Amino acid sequence: SVSLFNKYDILVSNVLTSIFFNLKLLLEKDSKYEYSLVKDN
Repeated sequence: SVSLFNKYDILVSNVLTSIFFNLKLLLEKDSKYEYSLVKDN
């Protein structure tokens, strides 16, 4: 039961990490895109 919980805990933290990483990438992409728009105008 403890090992099952540990596996679940690791899974959850991996999922959270990947979600966070993807959000970070999306935000960086958005800001770069906005920056290039501002620069062009």
